[in-house]
Amino acid sequence: MTYRIEKMNSGMHYCKIPNTVVNRWKGKKRVLCTIQDQTFHCSFISIRGGGYRIYLGKTLLNRLKLREGSIISPVFSEDKSAYQ
Repeated sequence: MTYRIEKMNSGMHYCKIPNTVVNRWKGKKRVLCTIQDQTFHCSFISIRGGGYRIYLGKTLLNRLKLREGSIISPVFSEDKSAYQ
């Protein structure tokens, strides 16, 4: 699936993730996310009105040469770290 990077008024960047994707993780909120060749920890944050979002830090966006409006195809995988 593809998602568009959006920007909040505060300057934070995020992608909306539908319930159908989050439901695959059986209640786990923390997962690993891979965009292009970069893997990082992320959390599914619920949003008012339904659905979820993940936040994308400025350092990551700069490294991947992404910005508001860019289309990405994140791949989610299980976070097996002790902090899950």
